[in-house]
Amino acid sequence: MKETTVVSILTGTWRPKGGMTSSALLRSSNFVEYGTASIVFTLDYRADQIEYVANMRKNGSVGHGVEIRNFYEHFRAISLKTGNVSLPDKDQLFEQIQDPNLSRFFSANGNLVYNERKSNDGSCKRRFFNDLRQVIRVDEFSPLGSLHRRNLRNADRGKFTQTTYLNRLGGAYALSWLNDKEDETGFFVYNGDSTNVMYYKRTREAQIAWVRDQIEQIDGPVVVIVDNTEMMDIVNSISRPDVKKVAVFHENHLLEPNDPSSGLRDIYKSVLNNDGGWDRLVCSTQRQAEHLQAVVGDGVEVDVIPQAIDDLPRSPVGSKLESSFAFFGRLVDLKRLPEIITAFSKVQALRPEARLDVFGDGPAREQLVQIIRDLKLEQSVSLKGAVSDVRSHMVRYSATVLCSKHEGFGLVIGESMISSTPVIAADCNYGPSEIITHESGFLVDHDDFEAIVTAMIWCIDNPSDLKRMGDRARTRILEKFSRNFVSESWLKLLENIF
Repeated sequence: MKETTVVSILTGTWRPKGGMTSSALLRSSNFVEYGTASIVFTLDYRADQIEYVANMRKNGSVGHGVEIRNFYEHFRAISLKTGNVSLPDKDQLFEQIQDPNLSRFFSANGNLVYNERKSNDGSCKRRFFNDLRQVIRVDEFSPLGSLHRRNLRNADRGKFTQTTYLNRLGGAYALSWLNDKEDETGFFVYNGDSTNVMYYKRTREAQIAWVRDQIEQIDGPVVVIVDNTEMMDIVNSISRPDVKKVAVFHENHLLEPNDPSSGLRDIYKSVLNNDGGWDRLVCSTQRQAEHLQAVVGDGVEVDVIPQAIDDLPRSPVGSKLESSFAFFGRLVDLKRLPEIITAFSKVQALRPEARLDVFGDGPAREQLVQIIRDLKLEQSVSLKGAVSDVRSHMVRYSATVLCSKHEGFGLVIGESMISSTPVIAADCNYGPSEIITHESGFLVDHDDFEAIVTAMIWCIDNPSDLKRMGDRARTRILEKFSRNFVSESWLKLLENIF
């Protein structure tokens, strides 16, 4: 029997604020380290796809042996049509600088022809105008200076109507049309040259066909792993008998997240009804596995494989902060930050030296600013914004605090614990109770914010015991959530799925 190839399907290789993509890329890298071929299919559009992936390999985000195939890059690479893109001659225009990143170009009679806005990475957008100064076209240029996407706009309707994707030689390889609602009405792909055109009603149809064709070309058995619920329809059309399908749950699937009897969220109904012919379901916690198995019965086996927490060394961004607490995550209602800040206000009243730093961005930011102001906590609570390497910051704090309404796993808990920083967390479906033990952190009832206050005060008053708790937290992650431990679980699944 030929060796198995593992295929993961992701929206993109960018590492978002959540842990889904990071987890999938780490898993793919682990497969390669254990001798299993691993391919990642991505469907997002990036002008600098090749350079971006190369940088990810350089910084260790994904292993060098993991093959990454991108939908747009595939057609861009094989497109043969070449041609020059017609642009106004800059020598015939008058440039007017508004700020260092924005230039405006006018014709001799004073009409605005286009403006050009540059980004920090060297890419730029040019917006072209008609005589009424309405945008009629937007050209997007890569950091290398090549035009990679052109968007035409109907100024009278105020809508974009056509998008053309161009290769590095200036030739078109894909084209989409939009109606007045900016919904797609057609997607064309030039497969190799302009005489070989494939038409689809939607980009999604083209992506499904591309994934199916790519998998058909793989020799030998294939295991397809899908992490994002929005991507799960991609595999429905795959019917090869030697292709096994695995759906991974990173989120809570319940309609009421903490009530197993509440039913399913709509996006999970087709998956759990097994419309896609899934061979295995995988989730990160035993509690969710039990709830999922109760829904699917004996039709599909549910495996518990936690998310891996890597132990790559990080350098702290500063010295240790005493009597300090931190939150890391999106600033959204799900995270219950108003309740965390209110609980902290009680701590600060009893221990004036205490401080709370909030790391992350999101729509709740302005609300939090007002709460901090109302509680007169401007000197002790700071909104720090998002940071790229949370662990370099985590290691500085007494503890991190997490009180989510629900989670899929709670990756930030593991990242804090591997950094020897204990976690104060409210129990919820799913994750905290299966990561944190009494010896390695604080797990309180879901709505018991007084217990959060008590835990914070204990951390301030018992620094020596807190350090020992941090050491136990790190040991807990190394023993139960290490790359080796999780990789062995995935390899066992591969062995048993055929």
